Amino acid sequence: MMKKQNKVVIIGAASITWMPTFLSDLARTASMSGGTIVLHDIDKEKQEIIYKFALKLFKAKNVDMTLVVEPDIDRALIDADFVVNTVLIGGHDIWTQDMNIILKYGIEHPKGMSVGPGGFGMGIKQIPFIVDLAKRMERICPAAWLLNFSNPMQALTKAVLDNSSIKCIGLCHGVTGTIERIAELTGVSEQDLFYKIGGVNHFEIITELRQGDVNLLPLVADALEKEQREKGGSGEIITVENYRLFGSLQCNEDIHGIEFWPHYIRKGSRLEDYEQKHNFIENRVRDRDEMWHKLDDYLNDRLPVSEIVDDYSTEKLELIIDGVTSNTPTYLYANVLNGSSIPNLDEDICIEIPIVLFRDGFIPCAVGSMPQGFAQITNLHGSVQRYTVDAALNGSREDALRALTMDPMCYSLTKEERERLIIDLIESGKEYLPLFFD
Repeated sequence: MMKKQNKVVIIGAASITWMPTFLSDLARTASMSGGTIVLHDIDKEKQEIIYKFALKLFKAKNVDMTLVVEPDIDRALIDADFVVNTVLIGGHDIWTQDMNIILKYGIEHPKGMSVGPGGFGMGIKQIPFIVDLAKRMERICPAAWLLNFSNPMQALTKAVLDNSSIKCIGLCHGVTGTIERIAELTGVSEQDLFYKIGGVNHFEIITELRQGDVNLLPLVADALEKEQREKGGSGEIITVENYRLFGSLQCNEDIHGIEFWPHYIRKGSRLEDYEQKHNFIENRVRDRDEMWHKLDDYLNDRLPVSEIVDDYSTEKLELIIDGVTSNTPTYLYANVLNGSSIPNLDEDICIEIPIVLFRDGFIPCAVGSMPQGFAQITNLHGSVQRYTVDAALNGSREDALRALTMDPMCYSLTKEERERLIIDLIESGKEYLPLFFD
């Protein structure tokens, strides 16, 4: 029998990016019937809009749940069963500022949220917050799960797992989305695909993909190459190139994968050569503002809810909460510490692999070794993870310099340029980085 009266606390509940999806997912979650959702965010105005959206959505779906807005984070956490983190410290304004600083050094980021100086700048602000959140949970709701959706996924999740006793996993839809694309590309249903995937978030490696005894990896690479040759714009030039070299495919398309290698993004290089574009956050802000306008239209009966959120989601909230509540073994991809799941990767780095989730923890699945070329690059990024976490939690400019020195995207910068870039990024986020100024 499923436990009733679950309590889910969402930290960062004014997010237009996440909240419509999360609320729609929770409305479908059987074990949330009669339960409580607590919204917490420092942006009270936007949170109030999300609260109104939730009320209308739940009423339309005849959902039996209590909605609470709680401005005090400690009070919000009392008796929590699940804590969902979506926070972006400094918001889009600081992210815009950071990305424009990095661009002045000649480094173009297609994403800027997982690795490279963009991921580093985001990480040093996010890591102290999420570790503090985990420490609060140790005091207030020690049995609760922390579900992290914030970036840089691997560094944040590693920071919590290394510095807290809280049950924590990092969640991303990249692997699920990749398998959906492969199923469409090959004409093979997802249910008929067998695959082994693992690696750091946004750079997971598909080491095995088959239907029965048929190896589908070359078929996918050939199809991507054919699409590129005939039409252009496949977004997979680098994926195919590295498949030809190492025999495995990257997840998440080139827009993420390009940031992990040492030779594609350098000072003065052209992203257009690989059909990629710089991630101008101003474009994200425009899209975000458009979503707020759509939400207002829905609240005023000018748009149907289908224009705001899909019925189907790849975020796994429903799966996790029902599985943990009923103590039913639940299989999914999540970000956790490696251990021995991928034997030729360092044990202490945070990677994305399949796990089996239970009420009181999870068991990571062994996915086997990856090709040596991919393993070496992944271990390199494991070093960047360590230095980024240490820099963030100790306010260490030395570890910050070590992180960017190791990061492939900064290989074309001199030591003096890396030092100046760190100073500029720290000054940009000074309000959120007190440890660097102690």
